[in-house]
Amino acid sequence: MIMRSLVQVSSISLLLLVVRTKAFLRPILPRYSSTLRASSVAVRYITLADATPQSITSRIEGSHTRSSMSSSIALASARSTTGFGDARGRGARDEQGRIELLCKAGPDGAALGDCPFCHYVQMVLRYKGLRYRLIPLTPEDKPEWLVEGYGGKMPCLVHDEEAYTDSGTITQYLEYFFPGEEPLTVEDENPELAEEVKTATSGVFGAFARYMKNMDKEQDPPLQAALVEELNKVDTLLQKTKGPFLAGERITLDDMALAPKLYHIKVGVAHFKNVIIPPSLTALAAYMQHIFDMDIFQESSYPPDVITWGWGNARK
Repeated sequence: MIMRSLVQVSSISLLLLVVRTKAFLRPILPRYSSTLRASSVAVRYITLADATPQSITSRIEGSHTRSSMSSSIALASARSTTGFGDARGRGARDEQGRIELLCKAGPDGAALGDCPFCHYVQMVLRYKGLRYRLIPLTPEDKPEWLVEGYGGKMPCLVHDEEAYTDSGTITQYLEYFFPGEEPLTVEDENPELAEEVKTATSGVFGAFARYMKNMDKEQDPPLQAALVEELNKVDTLLQKTKGPFLAGERITLDDMALAPKLYHIKVGVAHFKNVIIPPSLTALAAYMQHIFDMDIFQESSYPPDVITWGWGNARK
């Protein structure tokens, strides 16, 4: 059957930071960038949902000790077949510390799974030239400290035995502690453009997920239209900035976050809905081709059939 075209058929997340000094622990709630730039102490992230005095104390002084975390990771690492990311083309950093990335495993329970958020984190790690060990895990293989302390959330980045979850938190952490010659954001130099990028991209994956999970064919047309509307926002932005990236000539975290989601969209709608991304979105098509061809994207990726496996499970 010939595929039909899809045409035919906000604010920055608030992070709760707990700053650890030699003498005391104190929770703070200021903006991420200003906080970290003004502080040289270690930072541990806790989600706002967990932000109670008891949970803060438990997270820092509780049963999930460094030794238990280290032994769990060592066991998982011994089973890992993916080894270290080599970050080819950008040069590996010295004295970076030990980095592991715990992520969803694929159909065989051992290879990399279809998580676009892990894909995003890996792109950032590779772009920055950081060595890391990728540890794919099934739900049954998740270590106790991850399940009890972090709700089993992945991707989970462990840097020198300090754990961080949520891809946005992880990549902001990497951007601060491993800065490059140019920042991977445009927020400071052009806040208006940064807001435009967020507005154009924030609704894409949600619209796609709703469309993909819908099993009622009568509801497909409005959900499909909603997805096209979100993709059109990205296309319009790219026409304005003239690419090749969302903010213009320089790649940013927003590009690395969006690219894996567009990969899922391209594969998912074709397989499950028998449609394609509208060819009329020419700026978006050129953008996808450009970023999909980048080494950091390809070396962090997984085959299309892993995506269909993942969404097949999500649609059950």
